[in-house]
Amino acid sequence: MARRWIPSIPTSYAWKGAYATEWEGFEKARIRQWRIIKEWKFRRINKDDYGIDDIKNVCGIYVFLNKDNYVLYIGSSRNLQRRIKQTYENFAKFQKVYISKITACQVINKREAEIGESDLLWYYIPPWNTTFHK
Repeated sequence: MARRWIPSIPTSYAWKGAYATEWEGFEKARIRQWRIIKEWKFRRINKDDYGIDDIKNVCGIYVFLNKDNYVLYIGSSRNLQRRIKQTYENFAKFQKVYISKITACQVINKREAEIGESDLLWYYIPPWNTTFHK
């Protein structure tokens, strides 16, 4: 599978997700072997429980999406619930406006989460994963 080509991203467009790629699912981006135990479908982000009240302390991968299902940010963690809240709180106010949905999946361990995150980053090239673009 070839990496998608995206021209250099001007900062003003990157914040809006102008160069984001439409979400096609976890399976579409799989290159290496990593097993998905459970997948949570799209859910709205809200201020009370962030829409993740049923995602407990499990290891996995999470994806922030805008209203048109374009990938804005991808991350992995040993504790999904805590990490999703922490990441969302660290975004600036003007970034939070663009985030409307989240999806996540549970994997076996941190190693598989990092492999899955890497595959997703190479396939979707999200604009807010800034260290990935350097």
